[in-house]
Amino acid sequence: PVTVVKPDYRVVLVNEKARELFRGGTSGDAEMSCHQMSHHSDTPCSGSGHPCPMEEVREKKRPVKVLHEHYDRGDRRRYVEITASPLYDDRGEFGGIVIAIGDPVRELFG
Repeated sequence: PVTVVKPDYRVVLVNEKARELFRGGTSGDAEMSCHQMSHHSDTPCSGSGHPCPMEEVREKKRPVKVLHEHYDRGDRRRYVEITASPLYDDRGEFGGIVIAIGDPVRELFG
């Protein structure tokens, strides 16, 4: 699964595999934020236990890998490995991130 997310956390591209994994997944998803689509939350991820890939990439200015808790289409909580890479415009300005999502690692119980 691959998504493209703008600096304001707006999802602007969702490939077919991402649509299969996350709820939504229709053309209307382009108006959703990444945290709404994958976390069922109105606020971005934060903290050392649940780092925001956008903020990690913005700060480090390089690709990052994080283990992240997401909700799948069936509303099950899953850990997935995320590789987030920066996107820059032709002037070198930060334009968002490309997120590649690994297979769910395991379901969370409890």
